[in-house]
Amino acid sequence: MLPSWYSEYKQKIEDSIKKYLDNYFLENKNEVLNSFKESVYYSVKWWKRIRSILALEFYLLFSNKKIEDLFLEKDIHDIIKFCIALEFLHSYSLVHDDLPAMDNDDYRRWELTTWKKYGEANWVLVWDLLNSLAFEILGELKNQIVWLELIKKFWKSVGLYGMIWWQVLDLHFEKNNKDLTLEKLVEVHNKKTGALIEFSVFGWILLSGFKWSLEKY
Repeated sequence: MLPSWYSEYKQKIEDSIKKYLDNYFLENKNEVLNSFKESVYYSVKWWKRIRSILALEFYLLFSNKKIEDLFLEKDIHDIIKFCIALEFLHSYSLVHDDLPAMDNDDYRRWELTTWKKYGEANWVLVWDLLNSLAFEILGELKNQIVWLELIKKFWKSVGLYGMIWWQVLDLHFEKNNKDLTLEKLVEVHNKKTGALIEFSVFGWILLSGFKWSLEKY
């Protein structure tokens, strides 16, 4: 059973994501954009927020703050920006995986996947936007030293030695299943998931000011 604070944190993150996207799209009110905006909101709406909630809970524990403290100012707090970036990246990776050329999924959580509901062209644009937005919001962090470390880790998490590498292996084993063992299958899926979870841990350590040796990351 999930702890009692899980629902509260999840709602805070959900509200923060919506507020960020609302403000992001505010400058362009052209009706041509409406369908695309809808597909973006649709692509980020489902998830359990496990990674961002993990980052948020540990940040609060080790910074000795309460969740209310993060919403006292008008500006979005750095840890909340980090949580939003995590969710954009997570959504981006799932939208990417669902494409016909990848996992070819029509449904996720009993609803149509983004490409199936809005078309492959819209899917590509949503994927591009979520990827760039994740980096853009990290660029808004007030602590620029932390920002540099997070960007470096972000690149590594999604790059050839992060999620992309494990997706390459996933596709390889689909076509060469004779090479696949149970151990390799477990490793591929753990690593695809683990790259972003590791990044969420890295982020709260930096943002909370908790003293830890980061060399292994």
